[in-house]
Amino acid sequence: MDLTLLGTVEGVEPVAIHADTQRVAVSISGRLGLNSEVRAYSAGNLASFTKFGGRVGHRLAFSSNGNHVVVTETHVGDAINGNWRFRGYVCNVTNGALVRFRGDMNWSPGPQGSVLVCFSPSGALFALSGGGIVPKAYIVDLGSVGPGMPRSDKDSTRFAVLLKLEPSDIESIVALNWSPNGEYLAQVAYTGRSFWLTLWGIANCETKAVSASHYSSVPLDETVQKGSSSPSRSTAFTPDSTLLVIGGSRWVPIRLVDVAARKIVCLVPYEGAAMTALAFTPGGKYLVSGDGDGWLRRWELATSASGPSLSLVDSAQLPGSILHLSVSSDGSSAFVISRRDKGLVDIGRFSLPDDPATSDQTNTTDSVIQTQPHPAPPDEAPTAAAEAAAVPAVPTPASAPAPAPWTATHRAPAAGILAWTLPDGRLAPTSQLPGNLDLEVVARAGVWVQVRDANGWLGWVDGRLLVDRG
Repeated sequence: MDLTLLGTVEGVEPVAIHADTQRVAVSISGRLGLNSEVRAYSAGNLASFTKFGGRVGHRLAFSSNGNHVVVTETHVGDAINGNWRFRGYVCNVTNGALVRFRGDMNWSPGPQGSVLVCFSPSGALFALSGGGIVPKAYIVDLGSVGPGMPRSDKDSTRFAVLLKLEPSDIESIVALNWSPNGEYLAQVAYTGRSFWLTLWGIANCETKAVSASHYSSVPLDETVQKGSSSPSRSTAFTPDSTLLVIGGSRWVPIRLVDVAARKIVCLVPYEGAAMTALAFTPGGKYLVSGDGDGWLRRWELATSASGPSLSLVDSAQLPGSILHLSVSSDGSSAFVISRRDKGLVDIGRFSLPDDPATSDQTNTTDSVIQTQPHPAPPDEAPTAAAEAAAVPAVPTPASAPAPAPWTATHRAPAAGILAWTLPDGRLAPTSQLPGNLDLEVVARAGVWVQVRDANGWLGWVDGRLLVDRG
């Protein structure tokens, strides 16, 4: 692996990195846990960053397009009265806006807060796991965490909890992962005696009508040695969502779970410290893993009549444990954050063999990289091969039928919205529509929508940012 060190910055866990925008978020712990903050960097210019105040939590997570970071918090001071079950804040890294949230009273003793977070494929929703004696998972509408929401006297926002998932007899939730197709939420939990994988079936993903039902529970047969961390904290879905890989260690093999069959179909021995990070390339051919001893490894996933298998391709060791991995959506490279020393982390980049996404999967491109306070291009841009099918043909004047009557179905957000001539984030935007402009949606391609204004102008925008006139 031809790893290139991009730089070293001050920081501790939790950390996160978004490969397509090359944005990095790290936690800075103040003395005795006070005056902590999160810093968001550009990997290309580590001297430049945005600060967000707040306690160091359990997890940082970028939204799908890299524009937002959700920071989960655990408030030890709430342990006496069991005040709020989950809390944290959402940071807009493009303009520095920050909104705190908290919600769902929990009167059980023990440190309260939110522990894990993961986003739905488009980033419209995110899932949180709460702390406390009775941990639960929640599905939250990201759009409800915004400046327009009413604030309490403590400057907190009660955001819209769309769903509560309440598995029974668990002590803690150690992993949470949303499948790329949006149809499953994987939750690894510890019962006090063993680890279990719970798969929730998700319907109406990306909408406020989202619902969940118990799909399957799979025992993971994991025995963790005293003083060792659980490798089951690291999980990754294949891009087609058919397999879930759960990390391994020298005590526990890597486990491949067939989602449709609802069972473990392959065990791969692993001679190393507990895996701490997993990520697939967009075509699903390669799995990249990191562990607590600093080993980066690349595996090839193969399928045969006997089932799926993983084989080691190459590896490299970094000076400190791997904290986070992110693979670019074109599969060309991956970014890694590793622990350098107490209070310092390294940020690196390494190239990957070609493994492009299939035509029905989505891509993110380097044109998303920006620091201006406006929306980034949607991160589900079609490939060049799919553009012709995605863009409606424009009839010639001689054969063009009479245009259909214009009807406003949506409007631009108050801050305005960028527009493109084609649904391709690799292209530069051609215009910015004014705020609250009435628009008609005439075509869709993933998260892209083609809109028309009252004067007949046509363009493509990020449909997630439009306001439905209802």
